[in-house]
Amino acid sequence: MTLDPASLLLTNAITSLALAAVLLLSRIGMGNDARGIGTWVFGDIVLAMGRCAAVATLLGLPFTMGRDFTSVAGCLGVIGLVAHVQALRSVAGHPARPIFVVAQALGSALLLYLLALPLESLSHKMFLFSVMAMGYSAITLWVLRPLLRFWGARLIALMMLISLVMRLGLLLTWNDVDIPPSSSQNLSDGLRAPVLVFQLAMAMLVTGGFVLLMHERLRARIERLVVTDALTGTVNRHGIMPLLQDAWGQALRHGRPVSVVMFDLDHFKRINDLYGHAIGDEVLAGFAACISSQLQDNDTLSRWGGEEFLLLLNDTEIAKAHAIADRLRQLVAGVSLDERIPSVTVSAGVASIESLQGMDDTQATDSLMDMLDAADRRLYLAKRQRNCVVSVDGDLEALSGFSASQ
Repeated sequence: MTLDPASLLLTNAITSLALAAVLLLSRIGMGNDARGIGTWVFGDIVLAMGRCAAVATLLGLPFTMGRDFTSVAGCLGVIGLVAHVQALRSVAGHPARPIFVVAQALGSALLLYLLALPLESLSHKMFLFSVMAMGYSAITLWVLRPLLRFWGARLIALMMLISLVMRLGLLLTWNDVDIPPSSSQNLSDGLRAPVLVFQLAMAMLVTGGFVLLMHERLRARIERLVVTDALTGTVNRHGIMPLLQDAWGQALRHGRPVSVVMFDLDHFKRINDLYGHAIGDEVLAGFAACISSQLQDNDTLSRWGGEEFLLLLNDTEIAKAHAIADRLRQLVAGVSLDERIPSVTVSAGVASIESLQGMDDTQATDSLMDMLDAADRRLYLAKRQRNCVVSVDGDLEALSGFSASQ
């Protein structure tokens, strides 16, 4: 069975337009998370226009008047690729100004046109177009690096890799075979049905991957909102529990120590009563920002509830956790969390499990709850004097693991 290149190109164009319509429909209700969709849709439309230009040349339509639209099709293709790259940059959090996108697209198209203008052989033009397309495929792979945790980005990257390999093989062919100056028949001979079929599949899979990527990002954002405290930006109580359980699993498998510090802002009710709840909220946010700025990458601060915060310290023994908590206590006491009120102080309770090796899952879960209970109990002891850190049980006067400002 012979596949007609014009029919395949027209099918590609119609598919690109249909996928653009699907993208526009999926944009509804996404709000700010739809960033990049408009640029991608523009790229799909321009790519469809480029394929239509090639179809016009193949069919020798009256308005072409025998002119060669091969270079026009290639330039439109480059503009579409630029738009897709910029759309992915927007999704990755690096949007470019529209004027920059337009300048890059037109500049790339103009450069391609000027390079192709003196070329009479169709094989040389197609060689040039393929080199340009390979360059943008490589750029796309580079832009996708921070997004590869999403399956949609992985699908796009896979198609870019396949495209690079396939075009490399075609480059070798087009460089060895000389196709005479462009005409509809010569263009038909130069366009190979398997390549066009691959381009059709690639258009569907790449745009499908972009749709998947957008929805994965939206779902990830929703999941972040569920586990994030809106006021302080820290993980909330619901979000810290899986992290605690994961740390517990590491301790169970590898014998690593795990510690927690439970903080409570001293006299916080008085702050709300004297200055208002709005100022109290700013104090909570300032405290969270102050502590978070001092943490290691594997430590996590969580708003446990009200003015209480829980700090998870992985691979940290209780003596070191006590020292960290006391350093943070002194830091908070020495800065102003809100310029409209005096400095505030915090109290802290510290608890730890040095090793869970040898325990079963039930015992480990019980130990996790025991550690949290111990931290809460020691925080209660610290609150009796305030502005101190407690890391052992007992009466406040008899505590050996006690530090407090005098």
